[in-house]
Parts: sequence; C-alpha cells; structure tokens
Amino acid sequence: MIYSLIYRPLYNILALFTNLFHGQVGWAIFILALIIRLILSPLNEKASRDQLKLAKLQPQLKEIQKKYRSDPVTANQETMKLFQEEQLNLSFSFLGPFLQLFVFFFLFFFFTQAVKTNDWSSHLYSFIAVTSDLNYNFLGIINLQEPNFILTLLSVLLNILVIFLQPQMRTQNKANQVLLLLMPLILLISWKSFPAAVIIFWLALSVVSILEILIKQNKYGNERT
Repeated sequence: MIYSLIYRPLYNILALFTNLFHGQVGWAIFILALIIRLILSPLNEKASRDQLKLAKLQPQLKEIQKKYRSDPVTANQETMKLFQEEQLNLSFSFLGPFLQLFVFFFLFFFFTQAVKTNDWSSHLYSFIAVTSDLNYNFLGIINLQEPNFILTLLSVLLNILVIFLQPQMRTQNKANQVLLLLMPLILLISWKSFPAAVIIFWLALSVVSILEILIKQNKYGNERT
C-alpha cells in the first residue's frame, strides 16, 4: 500500500521533472525537494511559532511549578489554562517536527533507491514516460550515484547556517544546541554512505529554509520600524 500510495507516485513525479530537464536527474531531485519543502512550510511555520511561544512562557511555567509545588493537579490545570490563553498546542508542536522528520527521511531513502537504477519504467504509470537517457551527471562534474565529499560539506555548512539562523536557537541551552548540530555532523562523518543525489535533496531543503528565515527577518524587521 505504501508503494502504491507514496513510492510509485514519487517515481512518476520525479520522471516528469526529469523529462522537463531533458534527463537531468539532479535538477529534477532539486526541484522536487523544493516543492515538497514549500508544501510543508506552513507546518514548519506553525511548529516554529509554538516553540517560540513555549520559550517565552518558561518564566511563567516555572512560577506555576514553584507556586503549586505541593499540588501537581492544580499546577497542571494552571499550565493548561496558560496554554489555552496563548493558543499553544504542545501536541502539535512536537508532532509537526516529527512528521517532517519522517517525510524527510522517507524521501532520503527514496532518492537513494531511485538513483541505483537507470530504468524506472517498472514504477511508472502507463501514461508516463521517462527518457531512456537518465543523466546522473549533475553540473557536468558530480556523479549523483556516488558519494561526494565537497557537496556533502557544502550541505552540512548550509544546514548549520539554517540552525543558527533560527530565532529559537538563541533560547536553547548548550546541550540542545549540540543535539541540533549532531545530525549534520553525522552526515559529514558518514558521507561515503550517501550518494550525491541524496545530498542534492538535503541542499534544496537548506536553501528554502535559509530563504524563509531571511524573508521572515526582513518582514518582522520592517514591521518594527
């Protein structure tokens, strides 16, 4: 069922973009990743706003815990009341990022699998065709079927930039900051395990994230003036 509902449609969408770019699989992956990231953007925006709200409420939450230290039931009620007043849904705040993480990891493995073959015909609908010449040579120098250290390093640096540009990063303690940086560092250490096609996908996500953050900063900065 997963294959029919998700995996196969992705192959067909990727085939359409590959045809659009005259067989260039790299650009097809990049554009598909951009579109998926933009579709998930409202979910990411909501989760980010909730995380910022939660960070701002920490002093009040600590005060509630201190005031009702011996009465956990009342403390919980007051906490829920505060969340309702601030329209903060914690379940969504944590579910949103986990859902995105699932989507990104699924696509991560999908692209890894897709570039292992030069023939996608068995996955395509009858009305979808793909060029017989799948070009896995991105920008004329990068073989998408093989690992690429330089491309991985660029992706990691952009991902770290995304992390530090996020407003909520300034509210995190050192331990949480280290955890946030752990994933891109693991990607760099294990770069030989991933074909360059996967890194193109990761790069596209980082590019959109950086643009979103810069647009927000410019928007909110203008609103303050």
